[in-house]
Amino acid sequence: LTHLAQQIHNFGPLKSVSEFAGERAIGAIKNIKKHTNMGGGSFEQYVMDRQIKKELSTMKSFYKKDICSNMNTVNSFLWYSKDNDNTLHYNVRPFQLCSMEKSSKRNVRLNDFEIECLVEMLVEELKKGEVKGSLFLEIIGVRTHRYNTYTAWLQYVSELEDAELLTLKLTIQHKNVAKELTTSKISFFKQAYIYGVKFRSRGSEFRQTEAATLCLGQKNGYNESKSFEFKHWFQKSWYGSWCKYSTLGVNRNKEEFYGQLNGFFSLHSSDIAINGLKVASITSRRFVNSKSTIKQASVDFCRVKNSYDPRHLFISIADVYPTEIGTIPLDGLQRPIEVPMKNRTSKERFFSYQPLTLQEFAMIVLRPEKVSLKP
Repeated sequence: LTHLAQQIHNFGPLKSVSEFAGERAIGAIKNIKKHTNMGGGSFEQYVMDRQIKKELSTMKSFYKKDICSNMNTVNSFLWYSKDNDNTLHYNVRPFQLCSMEKSSKRNVRLNDFEIECLVEMLVEELKKGEVKGSLFLEIIGVRTHRYNTYTAWLQYVSELEDAELLTLKLTIQHKNVAKELTTSKISFFKQAYIYGVKFRSRGSEFRQTEAATLCLGQKNGYNESKSFEFKHWFQKSWYGSWCKYSTLGVNRNKEEFYGQLNGFFSLHSSDIAINGLKVASITSRRFVNSKSTIKQASVDFCRVKNSYDPRHLFISIADVYPTEIGTIPLDGLQRPIEVPMKNRTSKERFFSYQPLTLQEFAMIVLRPEKVSLKP
């Protein structure tokens, strides 16, 4: 809340200030004082004990599954670990998928373009984790120049006879892994818990299924295969699906992006290195920051046009920062656009009331205190 006054000048009056982290904490303490003070002891000690018990109970009661149950797999965050002296430690990194999409959207077969993007993501994840002994990586490692895409190579391996597999130093297990990746069907989930924070998606039907095309007159601009629809942005499923994530870019440097989550799913493979990996379908966007040489609060901005980044169609959910992202829609005059409401009777000059004038979003990290949960 330190820079709230100058942000009001930039964006107009904010609503639901009580949803910010500091106000939520104050509200929780007030409720404890009003409803649970038994007296006869140190009130401060009592509040602290109750709060600690509440947080521990919340962490342990619901999240029962790990992102992957095998120690040697990529992104394996186990619940418990042991030191050399067998001391047991509790590891709070909960991941969970829930609320599967309706039956008509289950068992979806990915097309060749999507499989190619998924395989590229898997290669990067396994290299990032320096995983050894992966059947999948061994298949990729013997790819010949004749096959210029991962998908074509996997389809070729999945059809080889035993003798042909031996010439490539592959086995029937490698063949099964290749076949699983090229023929498996995906069931999407609408929600996921990432490091204990709940995320929602806008729907698997909005995922990108074709390669992006260059924008006319733009050097680095790309058109989405499914373009941004202005009639949807003010729906809760859309503005509630934003997230921020990071990946390793050129020279292994960390790069950050914003994106809209389209759905979640879990991989099933006979290769233990990728089996159980939880993946998100995402529409990724670049952003600019308002930071200047003057010491002042900075804000990230995502433009609606020419901000699409086609490099990431799928990401591991472990790459997502564990915080919800709030968005402030702005028109060409940098005025906030109010979400359409029924029976609107009064209007303020600081706001725009025309949804189709949207030009960009100001991105607000709603739970900065949880960002440190991501390693």
